[in-house]
Amino acid sequence: EYEFETESIEIEEDFIESESTETEDLDEDLDEVSIVHLLTAIRYRLPLLGVIQLHNSALAIAALQILREQGWEISDNAIVDGIAKTKWAGRLQWVRWGNRALLIDGAHNPASAHVLREFVDSCILQPLAPSSSAPLPSPSPASIHWVMGMLSTKDHADIFTTLLRPGDSLYLVPVPDHSSAEPGQLAELAQEICPALAQCSPYPDVIPALEAAFNNDKSLIVLCGSLYLIGHFLKLLATIEG
Repeated sequence: EYEFETESIEIEEDFIESESTETEDLDEDLDEVSIVHLLTAIRYRLPLLGVIQLHNSALAIAALQILREQGWEISDNAIVDGIAKTKWAGRLQWVRWGNRALLIDGAHNPASAHVLREFVDSCILQPLAPSSSAPLPSPSPASIHWVMGMLSTKDHADIFTTLLRPGDSLYLVPVPDHSSAEPGQLAELAQEICPALAQCSPYPDVIPALEAAFNNDKSLIVLCGSLYLIGHFLKLLATIEG
């Protein structure tokens, strides 16, 4: 349970003079505009994982409270209920693959990769129970298994630099039906960036890559690198479970 409590949000904007002669009539002391919104405390349960979602939910609540100041009828209960029902598939989401827990995330740029790495590190320090009934992984700092596919247009080097650590294993796959980076080339780049990977291999598809990743100890397995890849996997998962 979290509490959103901010006494005020203050936005100060420099006053910019226009070239129009009408600005000459303005008070010369008016050099900035200050807008203050008084906000109230709200306690709410957040189903989304990751510290970034605390920030996102706080911003959403602030926006809703500003709308209320403008006359919108939005109750605290409506805000709390709406947040509690929020779902975001493919963003720090636990799913079951066989009888094991799998973390999936659409991290496809350095910023989202940083959020994912931060969450993975938090799992290492204090494992979080997946929403499914799959057994919890018991990872060590050097035992993350990454199953990854990325589009050809992405910043592969920065994403690898953000995610990979010595001792990690990397299973690279294509992103189906899109302009995918070639897994073999990604493998070469990853080994240049992190030479101490325990394993780094390309695979023709996500299924054999996952099978290889799960053929190990109880390490944490993460599928990431592309929202298109995550969408493809979720369709496969629905077919298997259906």
